[in-house]
Amino acid sequence: MSQTVIGTAGHIDHGKTTLVKALTGTDTDRLREEQERGMTIDLGFAFLSDEITIIDVPGHEKFIRNMVAGVSAIDAALLTIAADDGIMPQTREHFDILSILGVPAGVVALNKIDLVDDPEWLDLLEEEIREFLAGSFMEGAPIVRVSGETSEGVEQLRSVLLNIADASKERRDRGFFRLFADRAFSMKGFGSVVTGTVTGGLLKSGANVELLPALAHAKVRGLQSHGESVDEVALGDRAAVNLSQIEKGALKRGSQLAEKGFLKPSKVLGISFSLLERTERRVKHQQRVRLHIGTEEVLGRIFFVEEGRKKCEAGETTVALLRLEQEVAAAVDDSFILRFYSPAETIGGGTIVDPAPPVRLKAARPWLAGLVNKSSDERLEKFFEQAASEPLTLSEWTRRWQVSLEKFTEDSSHLKTIQFGNSGDPYLTLQSVVDGQMESYLSQVEGLLKKRSTRRGVPQEDLRKSLGFSRPLFDWLTGRLQDDSKVQMESGNITLRGYTVTLSKDDEAITHKLRDILKTSGYTPPVLVELAEEVGANGTDIVPLLHILKDRGETCQVSSKLWYHNEVMNKLQDALKSSFGDSGGFNVGQFKKLTNTSRKHAIPLLEYLDSLRFTDRDGDRRVFLS
Repeated sequence: MSQTVIGTAGHIDHGKTTLVKALTGTDTDRLREEQERGMTIDLGFAFLSDEITIIDVPGHEKFIRNMVAGVSAIDAALLTIAADDGIMPQTREHFDILSILGVPAGVVALNKIDLVDDPEWLDLLEEEIREFLAGSFMEGAPIVRVSGETSEGVEQLRSVLLNIADASKERRDRGFFRLFADRAFSMKGFGSVVTGTVTGGLLKSGANVELLPALAHAKVRGLQSHGESVDEVALGDRAAVNLSQIEKGALKRGSQLAEKGFLKPSKVLGISFSLLERTERRVKHQQRVRLHIGTEEVLGRIFFVEEGRKKCEAGETTVALLRLEQEVAAAVDDSFILRFYSPAETIGGGTIVDPAPPVRLKAARPWLAGLVNKSSDERLEKFFEQAASEPLTLSEWTRRWQVSLEKFTEDSSHLKTIQFGNSGDPYLTLQSVVDGQMESYLSQVEGLLKKRSTRRGVPQEDLRKSLGFSRPLFDWLTGRLQDDSKVQMESGNITLRGYTVTLSKDDEAITHKLRDILKTSGYTPPVLVELAEEVGANGTDIVPLLHILKDRGETCQVSSKLWYHNEVMNKLQDALKSSFGDSGGFNVGQFKKLTNTSRKHAIPLLEYLDSLRFTDRDGDRRVFLS
């Protein structure tokens, strides 16, 4: 069942509640204080038909927060203007809020016509209303003369509302369940209940949901819509959700119920906003404002993204980093209202550009500036480029873009993407990004080899860190470049295919000396510093030359300070097998006696043999593995 939600709007005492009662038979002033004072304070709800809900909102300026909560997810507006008053301050403010939130349609109820005897006055007032609505989403909207007290015109208004409801559905479904709580209460025998309009996805009885921004979890005990128990609710439905396994007091107006994982609480939002043409206020850099998003109100400060911008004037649009005093859970493209901190009045609004922007303003500036004035398709491409060095998996992308898998597949279909890794949940990146990364990879290898002219290859981790790539991306790119015969792996190092090291005569002479010393020194070669002294060089200079010998298959590095000739190492392994093969192993004392070494050489040698899987430590013994 596709439902429609209509929200009232208008100045205090213009008869919104009386009109709703005339239309539906329901008095939405349910609170005793409302009935005693004759004014709406909180939200009221009534059914115009089985498929249409009317939300009655307060008109008094003190209760604008409640009004915003009521119209945050409506399909059409019932703008009520009293014939004896005309357009008043809260008429304008309510209308501005409806416009900012992107309400697609509306109808004007010119109410209290029973108080006006002059037909010409009503004609003049209608003309003034049409001028007021010109250029807005309600330009050309029906204006129905009605009296909530006498019921004159009520049937005509009902007919107009039924027609406008059919034509007002313009919703963007992100594919996951989401509901802003406009009421939260407890019922004896049932427990916690929240009501709201479903703004995305579908919810079934018995499902698990996440409560935000608290990040609590609850189970759906039961569902109602339009006063009837139902098995599920979907986009656009008014829903009452009975929850179990939720802590008392955790729910409040402003909370959201959502499918787990798609929304994350944050105190920092990237926003694009405009100030109203008619506001007399301006917003300064770092100014405190009131943010109304969904049914929540939070205080925060505006930090302009544009370099040098100190203020935003009436009618201007700009981009900012909004730092909040409390966490909220927002999604890309969510609409919001901005109100002045004090006095509290509506000054503008906009949309969420990125609910998880860089926290630091310096980093956020170029990122958010690059997202504005972009279509949804173009912004998604920017998100891909941002994640270039650390690609996200498909499931992670649905969370980052905050849509279901089906919606993400649809949204990214225009992009040329590449998948790699686990086929069940592959990493996803752009072909254009990969092309550039492979060029950077080869260029970096070439540059590092030039800097390390005596080295045949670059250690993998050194290369990865210099490129700034995640491990999965680096490993995949390495594999692709190997398959394309662009690079090759040698002793754990990466080098260009066909690359050879050309040593100078002096370096070649030192290399020969190093090889001869290690070959003749047996099991007790000099440590690195001593080795450098013997060949007349320093430790930093000889390490690359030792690696050259290692690449040639002549030496091995046993520890950071000790290098051995491979012939000596092979001789050692043969001697150990010959001496202790029958007993299956040996202890440290036996090893030191056989090799005539002290702890200085014996322990590094033993640990190296363990790393080769030639031996394994078993208590105080080493046993043979090969």
